[in-house]
Amino acid sequence: MSLISGGIGGSAGGLPDNYEYKVDSATGSLQLWKGTELIATQNSDGSWFKTSLTTGVGSFHLGGVHSIGSAGQNVVFKNEVSGLAFFPLWQGQSTDGSIIIAPSSRRFAAQVIAEPNGALVPAGTPVPYTVSFTPASNLSFTKVEVMPADTAATGGAWVAEFAAGGVEIGRVEIPSWTAGTLLSIPFEYPLDIRAGDSIVTRIIRKDTGATMQCRPGATAAAPWRRTTSRTFTDAVVGTHEIGDIKESYRSDDHNGWVLMDGRPVSSLTPTQQAAAGTLGSGLLYLPDTVGKLAMGANGSTVFVGQSAGSLTIARSALPNFTLSGSTGAESSSHTHTTDSYTINGQTVGEYATNSSRPHTFAFSSTSTVFRDNGSTLAGNDQSYAALSAPDRDIDGVNSYHNHTFSVFVPAKTSGSANSTHTHSYTTASLNGNVTQTPHLPPYIAFGKFIYLGM
Repeated sequence: MSLISGGIGGSAGGLPDNYEYKVDSATGSLQLWKGTELIATQNSDGSWFKTSLTTGVGSFHLGGVHSIGSAGQNVVFKNEVSGLAFFPLWQGQSTDGSIIIAPSSRRFAAQVIAEPNGALVPAGTPVPYTVSFTPASNLSFTKVEVMPADTAATGGAWVAEFAAGGVEIGRVEIPSWTAGTLLSIPFEYPLDIRAGDSIVTRIIRKDTGATMQCRPGATAAAPWRRTTSRTFTDAVVGTHEIGDIKESYRSDDHNGWVLMDGRPVSSLTPTQQAAAGTLGSGLLYLPDTVGKLAMGANGSTVFVGQSAGSLTIARSALPNFTLSGSTGAESSSHTHTTDSYTINGQTVGEYATNSSRPHTFAFSSTSTVFRDNGSTLAGNDQSYAALSAPDRDIDGVNSYHNHTFSVFVPAKTSGSANSTHTHSYTTASLNGNVTQTPHLPPYIAFGKFIYLGM
């Protein structure tokens, strides 16, 4: 192992005291030593560091295509060809284990271009570009624009710095600018700032620390700036609790989700059986959701089918049908009764006692005429024409006429019983001439799953 000339630490060597470079003659690796401790090595295959590598807000560039950089509170992976920045799916916990971070990514809103300090005042008195603000929402900045006004301080290299809690979280180099011309400062990586964080941003000259003078905004005694940003929320993904329910086009168990088809709990995996036991004691079968609509438990036991409440069905939802049948045999005896009388040897119903009589007189020139006592006039078979005038006057009747009277027949018991008989009936259509409609609401069927783990 040989020493590199000037590799011994000290003011003359350019390294801190007790540090030195060495070259491993066997591998050709350049090594950095601190006394007898190897700190780092470098060769054509790569670098090795004994302890962690610490950087500022710079980035690692990989193969000229990808890079990893700091973006405020997040690390960003960037494709240098497409310019797209990707946020990894994070989860974790605090170092003492008291805080759990659920797996989450980002959900971004629409891009917004805003002027927080009001519209630009082109001829306003220059103010130093030092801005402090506390966002009310999570913000991801991609660009800021300012209007420089200091024509005497254009020389040298400038930088835009962003800090939170006294720690630098973003930095953009500004190679050149011109007073009175809009200065656009795009960020290499989106700068994420959490709601409630106090942010300080400034534009300074690197060699002197002087602050850039800019034109003000109309609504505040502060430098005008135009920002391009999006609000974002944490999108928690991939977390499920035992007993969570979902619908899916799938019809098979998958990833801890079990189809609720009424199968025995004993047919599940041991882990799933234990999970089902936490949902209710004595749960022997999964709920059978096939062909069923779900509703809130309303204070009752979950998984129990109920029919509380009422359902009003329209007439058009009723079926069209008829009823038919018979009463069966009727074999009991029965009779009918009337009151009866005998007149001239004939049994008839009771007749009226008024002037109406059950007979009719009809006289003609050929009729046989009888006296009122029943005997014939002038012998038998005397015609009306042959009678003398006095005999024609019978009971004061001297012209052709009729006599009528009515008869009423009250009930009288008839003798014998009627024979055995039946009564049949058929109803008319109970809901005819109606277009039938289904009583189910419009629906689409999915498989219903419960999460019980693997």
